[in-house]
Amino acid sequence: MKQCLPGHLTVHLSGGDITGVIAGTGLSGGGTEGTVSLAVDTSQVQMRVSGDCSFAGGAISKIDETGEVNCSAGPAVFYLSHDGTHDVSDDVALVGSLSLPPGKYLINAKINFDIEAASVLENYWGVFCQLRVEPGDVLVDVSSAGGDTDIGAAATLSNLAVIDLQAPRTTELWCGDGGDTVGAADFEWTDLKISAIQLGASQ
Repeated sequence: MKQCLPGHLTVHLSGGDITGVIAGTGLSGGGTEGTVSLAVDTSQVQMRVSGDCSFAGGAISKIDETGEVNCSAGPAVFYLSHDGTHDVSDDVALVGSLSLPPGKYLINAKINFDIEAASVLENYWGVFCQLRVEPGDVLVDVSSAGGDTDIGAAATLSNLAVIDLQAPRTTELWCGDGGDTVGAADFEWTDLKISAIQLGASQ
C-alpha cells in the first residue's frame, strides 16, 4: 500500500479484525478482544410468555421477566337458567333456587312474565317477586310490576342484591300474580335466570 496521488481512485479495503462489540439497549455481553457474545437482557426485554392460566376461573396476575406467569383465581360464577312456559302461582311461591357456598355475592334474578290467554278480559294485573336466602327466609330484595290488563300485558322483573354468606345457603326466587283475587289476571313465566358472582373482600 502507498499514499494515493491526486486524481487517483481511492479504493477502501477491509481494515482488519473487529476491535470491539458494544451491547446496545436490551442486550448484554460484548467485548473488545477475543470471542464475544451477545444475549437478550431480560431486565429490559420481556421473554416470550411460556405459561398460561387456563384452569376454570384462572387469570394471569403477573408475568415474570423470564416469561413465567403467576396465576390467580378469577371470581367464581354460579348460574341457574330455566326456560319454557310455567304457571305463576296466585300466592307467592318458589320459582327457582341456586345453592351457594360461603362467601360474598352479587346476586341477580331476572324473569319474564306474560298474561295467560284466559285472563285478557280481567280488569288489572300484578306480579310480585321476592329474592330470599334459605334457610331462615331472609328477604334480600323485592320487585313488582302491574297495570291495566290488555292483550299484550307482559313484564320483566329483576331482583339485585349483595349478600355475605357465612355458611352454605340457597338463594330462592318467589313470585306470585294475585290471580285468585277478583278481577286479577293470571300469568305465566318464562326465561328465569339467577346468577351469583363471588366478590372479593374489598368489593
